[in-house]
Amino acid sequence: MWNTIKTNKKKVVLIAIILVMAFLAYKYVSSGITIPQPSPSVTPASFSEGSSAEKMVVSGILVTNVYKRELSTNTRGDVLFSQNGDYQIIYFAKEERFLISIIGSPFDQKRTLAEQNFLKTLAVSEEEACKLQTIITTPSFANPGQSGINYKLSFCDK
Repeated sequence: MWNTIKTNKKKVVLIAIILVMAFLAYKYVSSGITIPQPSPSVTPASFSEGSSAEKMVVSGILVTNVYKRELSTNTRGDVLFSQNGDYQIIYFAKEERFLISIIGSPFDQKRTLAEQNFLKTLAVSEEEACKLQTIITTPSFANPGQSGINYKLSFCDK
C-alpha cells in the first residue's frame, strides 16, 4: 500500500512540475520578452544617423550598437543581442532598458558571466553600466531560490 501511495505521489509531483513548466513557458512566450521575431526594417529610436554606425546612445551613455550584434529583433525594435545556454540579454528600445535573464545555474556564477559579457559587448565601464536601466532576472526552473526578484547589476550596489 505504501508503495502505491509513493508512486501516486511521484506521479502527482511530476504532473504538477510539467504543468508549472508549461504555464511558465506560455507566460514567457506571451510576455514578449522571449526571442523577438526578426524585423530588419526596425531602427532604434535612440540610434542617431549622425553618430558612428558602431555606436548608439542609450540613456545618455554611448554604447556599442546592439543592432549590429542582433540575434533577433521584433517589430517594437527590441533586440536579443547576446544568448547562450546560461543567459540572454535583450534591449527594449522604447524603454531604453536592458534585461539580463539568467537561465543557467548556479545563479551567482552565471550572473557574473552575464554581467562581464554585458560590459564587454556594450563596451562600457561599470560606472557607465550603472547609469543604464538594467534588470537581471531568473526563472524558477533555473534558480528557484532567486526567481521572482528583479536584481540590479551586482557592481552597482557597491
